[in-house]
Amino acid sequence: ILIAQVFNGVLLPFFSLCLLLCINDAQFMGSRPQTGWANVFLLVSVTITLFLASNVIIQKIVKDQLEVAYKLIIAACCGLGIITSILTFTTLGKDILTSFRNHCWTALS
Repeated sequence: ILIAQVFNGVLLPFFSLCLLLCINDAQFMGSRPQTGWANVFLLVSVTITLFLASNVIIQKIVKDQLEVAYKLIIAACCGLGIITSILTFTTLGKDILTSFRNHCWTALS
């Protein structure tokens, strides 16, 4: 059961990233793209799943060699680095920024 939990924890960020990419794709969603706030909340949840998966992987790799605080800092850096690189090197960052401008920025100002 432990192995299944680890695999599920590692696969969850992959599938949530695929979901995030699909719901922001104009060809896939057509005229109903994801709204700005929904994108923000989904992006935060994907980042949290990346952090949790990174934490599991780091726990398995370094075991007792580092203190818990250092492991959490490394996992947070991995999660933020992965989501930042995905936002930078794909069209996802531009799509999320556009949806936020179209749906939320006008409501805030």
